[in-house]
Amino acid sequence: MILSPVASALAATLAPPRLRGSYQAVVDLGFALSYMPGVVIGLWLVGAGHGTIMLALALPIGLLGVLCYLPLPRVPAEPAEPLPAPVAL
Repeated sequence: MILSPVASALAATLAPPRLRGSYQAVVDLGFALSYMPGVVIGLWLVGAGHGTIMLALALPIGLLGVLCYLPLPRVPAEPAEPLPAPVAL
């Protein structure tokens, strides 16, 4: 949810002015398709009366997601090339 707006803004920056909407639509569609299986499974579990299973699995799945970030470096890397768009810090 944090990455989607950033990716959409970068797509708009990189796109030619007449194609900005198309670039953003493709990026947003990619994010929507990646979220869809979780939504479908969650709605099925709740509809079948197994909402407690979904809530019980939320913590272990979240912890697995945290493990994916542990190997990342703690210090941000300097870009080898200048960014394609000006960034206000």
